[in-house]
Amino acid sequence: MVSDFLDSIQNKSSVNQQPLRRMAPIKRGMKARDLLKFAGTWQGDDLEECLSFVKETRSKTQF
Repeated sequence: MVSDFLDSIQNKSSVNQQPLRRMAPIKRGMKARDLLKFAGTWQGDDLEECLSFVKETRSKTQF
């Protein structure tokens, strides 16, 4: 029973998924400009809503 359930979940999640791109790991000591290759252009009309969500839910960084 459990294995059937797990099989059904796996089958649903693997349908219509594009293969993952292999990317080089992000290395320590990189500068912010080195990360720009991962940035994209915002598409949508919910930027303000997303920024509000981030501000409300983020936690303080601990070092």
